[in-house]
Amino acid sequence: MKLLLFTLYIIPVFLFGQTKSISGNVFYKYNEFVGSRPDAGASIILLKQDDVRFSEETIADVDGNYKFDGLLEGRYLAIVKSKNTNVSEQMGFTRLDIYKDIIAYYIPEFPSLFSGPLYDSVMIAKNELKEYVSSKKYKTKKYYEMDLTLTKTIYRFFSKIPIAIHNRLGLIMPTHKLVFEVVTLNESDKKIVTDFGITYSK
Repeated sequence: MKLLLFTLYIIPVFLFGQTKSISGNVFYKYNEFVGSRPDAGASIILLKQDDVRFSEETIADVDGNYKFDGLLEGRYLAIVKSKNTNVSEQMGFTRLDIYKDIIAYYIPEFPSLFSGPLYDSVMIAKNELKEYVSSKKYKTKKYYEMDLTLTKTIYRFFSKIPIAIHNRLGLIMPTHKLVFEVVTLNESDKKIVTDFGITYSK
């Protein structure tokens, strides 16, 4: 009986000892004179590659620090969303486009959004604006008209993303500044340092 009680006690302790943690620090550069500041309030969503049901979220403290405890070994995606910085609509769309293949490991249906007429119309508007800016016919009024067309098209694209995917990625508006960090937990804990860089203002 004593052996059984000892075994029942030691197994949970052993299993608990196998869990790992992911911690991090989030900051941004206020400007060249003030320097770096903690991105207090930044939200961090953690997804697990082999478990579509797994999703944890936390908030960076006043020093920009956060931590996830009790994690099993495996591959995770940390989605860090800045509280104090943002990007333009175009940059937000481009970032998701660049990272769509990584996101696909955790949200398999996500890459399908980057196909079809609406995605094509965004890319056409982006290319037309880029070509116009580099042309010799540049006029400020025409530029703002084309930029507005692109912005409206990008908002239409984001409005078509299912709410479930919005929630899993932490998206509310396409202007949120996001960083995607792939973390493999094996023998040791991991720490992530996220620098959102210089703040953006419209």
